[in-house]
Amino acid sequence: MISYDKLIKNVNLDWIIFFKENKEELINIINEINKLKFYPLEKNIFRALIYISVKDIKLVILGQDPYIQEGQATGLSFSVPKTYKVPHSLQNIFKEIKNSYPEFKIPNHGCLNRWASEEHILLLNCALTVEPMKSNSHKHIWIKFINKLIRFISDNNDNTIFLLMGANAISKSKLIDSNKHKIFTTVHPSPLSAYRGFFGSNVFKLINNYLEEKNKEKINYTV
Repeated sequence: MISYDKLIKNVNLDWIIFFKENKEELINIINEINKLKFYPLEKNIFRALIYISVKDIKLVILGQDPYIQEGQATGLSFSVPKTYKVPHSLQNIFKEIKNSYPEFKIPNHGCLNRWASEEHILLLNCALTVEPMKSNSHKHIWIKFINKLIRFISDNNDNTIFLLMGANAISKSKLIDSNKHKIFTTVHPSPLSAYRGFFGSNVFKLINNYLEEKNKEKINYTV
């Protein structure tokens, strides 16, 4: 059974004030998902908040929800363990990076830990758990909590880049102060939608161009 204390045990201390302010809501979520089977493992639900403090976020990549197959979901949006086949959505992300950076070598694995730990990318989803084999099944459980988390990031950081991928993620743009932050949007990189505007968007290069304009270090997309 999940407990509140165990769930937030390893998150970066910079997030603790957020969890204290929203403890009751998170406990309600815990009570609901404790009745269900879900991915990822309990220890990985808030994994994205372990690697990085809110003040150090360079880029937020916001996807939909965790992978629905056993073992794939890691708590980092789009990432999978090195031992798993790279999912199609992440394959398409790598293809679009290579489209902008021909020298980029498409990796043979889908572990994005380095993006989180070294590039200061917050790999977040609109829902942090999912029922096995049922995409978007826990959206209703997490929607208010994730909305508050995005507002918290917007309020407590300056000049953060948000990459909102897919309609669900794009709907969160209203929570972000566009006077303080830069928002990029694309369709979801899944095989169902990638050809409707994701491929050829050059979004990963546009992000680096923006960072360069702000005299910030560009992102190295090597994994």
